[in-house]
Amino acid sequence: MPFINNQLSEHLISFGAIMKTQTLQQQTLYSSSALAHIPQIESAHTPDALNLFLQADWRRMFSDLVQCKHFRVSTHNPLAELHSDVELQQLQIKNGAIWLSGDNILVGGLTHTWAMANIRLGECDDHFETLSINDDQGNHLLAFQLNADSQWSSFPAMLVYQWERQYGVKISENSRPIRTLQQAGPCHKSWNEHRPPQTGYDDQADITGSLVDSSLTAPFLQTITDQMCPLHITVSNHGSSQQHDSVFFEYRQSHGQLKLRSEYAEFHLSLNDIQNTHVFVPTSPTDCAQIRLYDDAYHCVCTFALSSKATPSDHELWSMMIAALVD
Repeated sequence: MPFINNQLSEHLISFGAIMKTQTLQQQTLYSSSALAHIPQIESAHTPDALNLFLQADWRRMFSDLVQCKHFRVSTHNPLAELHSDVELQQLQIKNGAIWLSGDNILVGGLTHTWAMANIRLGECDDHFETLSINDDQGNHLLAFQLNADSQWSSFPAMLVYQWERQYGVKISENSRPIRTLQQAGPCHKSWNEHRPPQTGYDDQADITGSLVDSSLTAPFLQTITDQMCPLHITVSNHGSSQQHDSVFFEYRQSHGQLKLRSEYAEFHLSLNDIQNTHVFVPTSPTDCAQIRLYDDAYHCVCTFALSSKATPSDHELWSMMIAALVD
């Protein structure tokens, strides 16, 4: 059996050699001390962060974030993380689920799992550059980091004060909050309409896909990267999900850690901790197969699919490699 796996691994890597190889400030800066002296702010200070306990009007906060437009958005779970430099263009909120979209990016969150916003200082120790959304245990669910293209050079202190003032404000909805993002479904169906359903980190429903050897994930992704085949990657946790389409052109693997990099995104994966890998082959001819990786509790830590911008030769490569995995 090891001989067969080694053969298949070598075949997946060398297979790419015969395939195509083409394609290649608007606001004033405020210091932490200035923010701390704004009246009525009650926050817990740490050396590198200002913790704003915000069971807040998330609609107001995220409407402001979309106005800023450019961020580095990050989502992670214990085994995988995805970082994307994006321009946020649209915001939709329904039944306690938030959806942010832009070119090649879709970010979702369940607001009933969000308990606190954490504003972190940048390298200069006087500019608030990162906003993290945390659950009630302090676990990071979603992060927005300002970059050189952002409309703000730091999070404006007065705006942060307005966000915090909304403490305890609840958004009234017509129905009960949904339990998972998969139940909510992306509001931006035109961006996602031809994809098989995503399985979130919390969803451990019936696993119907074909179980494949997890050790083949690395050579599979290496070949996809070598051939610059555009990927659709999803990373989820208990309160958020991030999807990104990109051509990943750099593959690195060291000590069980895998890294993919594109012009606007980075993906990190702990290979040694992946316990199960399933391939889902849809029945519809308009959909492409998915690869989903699971931890020891059968949480789906990440999903790989073919990008909606793939060319016919990309589809051919993807289909042949999926067939090699399953067979």
